[in-house]
Formats: sequence, structure tokens, C-alpha cells
Amino acid sequence: MIFQSISPARTLFFAGDLLKFRLSGINPSLKGRAVVRTNLGRGSLRREELIAKTISDRTPPGADWRDIDMHACGAGEFELTLPLPEV
Repeated sequence: MIFQSISPARTLFFAGDLLKFRLSGINPSLKGRAVVRTNLGRGSLRREELIAKTISDRTPPGADWRDIDMHACGAGEFELTLPLPEV
């Protein structure tokens, strides 16, 4: 698994902005897929989980997280552009 944070760490985004993810330098002989794990667009589900936690004191299940497949754009390169529906 490769994790890379956005630089600079304090970047300001607005609803409607596009966020582009790019992964490169992967050995093309490796099998598998590239994904972005995110909870973008799942704010309402996350709020419901937090409210349920407050009411029943149970740990939220994290159902707001999902994997979105990146698209191959060359040998060992993947990218994905996502709109930010909420920030």
C-alpha cells in the first residue's frame, strides 16, 4: 500500500473543485489495481453514524469509506479525477 498526503498539508478546497490523483513509478509487471480510498460525497452517512454513536454509544462502522478504482494511463501509471461535492 502506498500512502501520500497532499502537499502543502493545509490546502483549501471548495465544493465543485476537481481533485486529481496520480500514481506513477509502479512496476508494470505487477498485477493488481490502484484505488483511492475516500469518504468524499458520503457526508450524510458519516453524520448518521456519529449521531448513532452519540445516542447508543456504539462505535461507528465506517460505512462511509469506499474504494474508487483509478484508471491506467500508461505503463505503471494510474490517475483519477474526482469532483468535490462537499467539503
